[in-house]
Amino acid sequence: MDNKRQLIYLGAMLHDIGKLAFRSQKYTKGEGHELLGEKFIRENIGKIEVLKDDIEKILNESKHNKIPTYCRIADRIASQERETEESKITRRPLISILNSLSLDEEYKEKRGIFYFKPEIISKEKIFPQKDEFYSNTNSWKYDDNKSIKEHLKLYDEFKKEIEDLRFIKSFDTVINTLFYLLNKYTSRVCSAGHKSTLDISLFDHSRAIGGLVNCLTYALKEEDLEQYNANVPDNKFLFIKGDLTGIQKFIYSNISLNQAGGSKDISKKLRGRSFYVSLLNDFIANLFIEKLELTEANIFYAGGGHFIIIAPFNKKVENIISNLSKEVNLFLLDKIGTRLNLVIGQTICDNSLYTNTNEFISKVNFDLNNKKFKTHAGYLTEVLNKDNKIEKESFKDDLKIGEVLPYANYIIEVQAKDNTNFNNDKLLVASFEKFNKYYFMIKEKGSKEYDVIFSFFKERENKIISAKLIKINRNSFLEYAQKLSKDIKIPVSFGYKYFGNYATLDYKGYVIEFNKIAKLNVIDNNELDYPQLAVMRLDVDNLGSLFEFGLGDKASFSRIATLSRELDLFFSGYFNVLADKYKIYITYSGGDDAFIVGSWINVLHFAKELYEKFRKFTCNNPDITFSAGIFMCDEHYPVAKFAQKAAELEDLSKNYINTDGNKKNAVTVFDHTLNWENYCAMIDFAEKLFRYTNLSDEVKDKNKLNRSLVHRLLRVIKASLKSNGSVDVEKLYRNVAQLNYLFARHGFDAESIEKATDGIAKDIISVFLKVFSKKEIIKNYLIPTHYVVLKTRKI
Repeated sequence: MDNKRQLIYLGAMLHDIGKLAFRSQKYTKGEGHELLGEKFIRENIGKIEVLKDDIEKILNESKHNKIPTYCRIADRIASQERETEESKITRRPLISILNSLSLDEEYKEKRGIFYFKPEIISKEKIFPQKDEFYSNTNSWKYDDNKSIKEHLKLYDEFKKEIEDLRFIKSFDTVINTLFYLLNKYTSRVCSAGHKSTLDISLFDHSRAIGGLVNCLTYALKEEDLEQYNANVPDNKFLFIKGDLTGIQKFIYSNISLNQAGGSKDISKKLRGRSFYVSLLNDFIANLFIEKLELTEANIFYAGGGHFIIIAPFNKKVENIISNLSKEVNLFLLDKIGTRLNLVIGQTICDNSLYTNTNEFISKVNFDLNNKKFKTHAGYLTEVLNKDNKIEKESFKDDLKIGEVLPYANYIIEVQAKDNTNFNNDKLLVASFEKFNKYYFMIKEKGSKEYDVIFSFFKERENKIISAKLIKINRNSFLEYAQKLSKDIKIPVSFGYKYFGNYATLDYKGYVIEFNKIAKLNVIDNNELDYPQLAVMRLDVDNLGSLFEFGLGDKASFSRIATLSRELDLFFSGYFNVLADKYKIYITYSGGDDAFIVGSWINVLHFAKELYEKFRKFTCNNPDITFSAGIFMCDEHYPVAKFAQKAAELEDLSKNYINTDGNKKNAVTVFDHTLNWENYCAMIDFAEKLFRYTNLSDEVKDKNKLNRSLVHRLLRVIKASLKSNGSVDVEKLYRNVAQLNYLFARHGFDAESIEKATDGIAKDIISVFLKVFSKKEIIKNYLIPTHYVVLKTRKI
């Protein structure tokens, strides 16, 4: 963008920053958030070398300066989303958008208040707190002194970190970096604390204004500003959705169904290709905003193989989109063959996009689905003339990424000069040479890390126009900003990104392979005597319906953008935290779905805690659930086959209907589908059953069950099931009599069981006898019996 448009965008992104300052101090007459915002910009943003001469242009409102006017128009359009009952209580925290979602009106009335403390956003701190005293935000009060203290701590940290931007080289790089800094510090700050609806963060409101201003400055001349009515619908916007089709085909193609899972190259390819899709998705989204002369604030969402962009509407923009789509698809054909394609859907919007976003999401999805049947329309001859092999033998980016990713701390994105090629560079992991864009990974950690980054730029500075240093899975992304900005000539921006990419390392720091993963047992901190893999695939249920209908008449731009961002924070960010705890290998996690591999015991416990943490993250909202399939296999089982099997089990969970008539919200494991609450109870019971089981039939404790008896219980349950999985009642009742006989032989007769107040008779045997009289729950006990049989099995 030209300098003036950049200044207007910067003003838009900072237009409400005074709210953070206002909430960090007691009110002083005459010091509203507007005045405090101006003071903050002068004293902090004004210290950035490349901006200091332009700060007054942003702040000075006169007939010769239209910057504040553009911002006011944009604010008027976007702020309609929060026009609800006002309150005099201004320092209340942000409430979770996930608690606002519902497909059931009855739940909306009983949701309670779940809020975030004003603090830095990170992948570790994602859970809201519940206010136990209030259930309605209209009357909700929050301790003013506590709020001031919390906001002040955040505000001081923010100002301190802005100092790291002082020497960044160019306007572009400062603006790009500031976007990430605002994300870090204002995503957990409420945008309008005086409104009764408190679920819009300051960051999401600011980026809505920033993106909107970019559209206005693109299409609206200064002389038309005074006549522009922000309340009158005016078709000036284009809602664009990009979708990468064929992702699963790309990830698993050219991996033979019979190739063993223990192969090093296969595991590298899996994580490399999954990461490549994420990188490619971000690259394409940023390519579009670059060509359209917009900024990251115009990216409504990017993740899970698709992106949404808000752009100005005119013929020039439509031509850019059409030509760029063609360019990208022809490049993908050259790069990796026919497996991945970009499809672009679009719909024209008026100002109501910002207050009725779900309507336009529905329209753009409809357009996108229609175009999926017309891929390459308009340039089919060029496609047919290309060498369309299923896999390009020259494509090695997946192996490069898979090799380095588990050790990498930074990605460096480089915009190269024309006629420059980095394809032989040892640090290169992905190249988009047609667009002069290259990605490198830095895996050096500790004291040498800065030296490696500095050397990277110094050795290549004659080939680079600009660069971006992206911290992976950490928000401490400005640690080298001041020093690097001083030491090198290239303009570098700074940012951070969460990726679901955890892989367990051995004591030497190398990624362990599937045959070793199969032995891990974090529950008992030892190795399993009978190693076996478990593969889990999952995704969020009814996500399309939640986006289109879950917010009802509050489905605004900022809220839906927040919803997307929060879900991605869980699956791309927090997912790594839990994977680390259970030593899980993440093949893919991001957006709203995941695919992981681990030892059978680690995956079973991981699944339980994942469900419990997801409930906490979603404010125990009954309408936000996920379904999963868990497949058990030998560590040498072919990768493509176990991925396919896990997907089939996930489909069973998606089609599961609870006894209350609700669909999904289920998991399929050990050839049985059940809801998550029952699954968690079965894992708890499995641990209890294991504690009451002799590890072998040779070692006998009279107060425990023999392993052979547990095995017999498993066979009895299986014998009571028909081929279609339903319970054979006649067989079940015959087996109950057998069970009583079996337990009596082991010293547990009916009288002793009835009198028991604790121990094995109370905790285990009486439970089984009761279970076997209830056909609707007997199948659930396949899980604990399988669990104990596997855990006590020897090679």
